[in-house]
Amino acid sequence: MFAFGVNDVLWTVGAIVVLGGMIWLGFWIDPHWVAKDGKAFTCKIQPMRASGRTEGRWRDARAVVSGDEVKLVVKGIGKPVAPYIAHRVLRQSPSGQERRVVFVLSGDPMYLMRIPKSSKAVPVLQSLVAPE
Repeated sequence: MFAFGVNDVLWTVGAIVVLGGMIWLGFWIDPHWVAKDGKAFTCKIQPMRASGRTEGRWRDARAVVSGDEVKLVVKGIGKPVAPYIAHRVLRQSPSGQERRVVFVLSGDPMYLMRIPKSSKAVPVLQSLVAPE
C-alpha cells in the first residue's frame, strides 16, 4: 500500500535532526547587547524577595549604569514596572551556569540580573559590588 524509498527515510531523518538542532540552538543562545564602555546593556532579570524566594520568570530588560547605581527598564507584557528604577549591586551570586553571571540588585523586590560571562558589562558591575 505504501512504498518508502531510502531517499524518503533519509530526508525525513535529516529534517528531524535539523529541526532538533534549531530548537536546541534556540534555547542555548542568549542574545545580548552591550555598549563599548559596558555601562549600557541588555540583560535578563527576575524578582526576588528578601527571603530568597524568586517570583515569576526571567524577563528581558535594559540596564544603564549611572554613577554607582544600575537603572532598569523591564521589557514585555505584564505588571508594569516604573521606568528606570535605580538599584545598587549587592553582590555577585554564585551561579551554577558556566556561561552566565548573576548579580543581586537591591530594592523591594530585589532583582537577580543575568548576563553572559563574556560581556563587557561584567567588570563594570563587579566594580559596583557593595562591600559587606
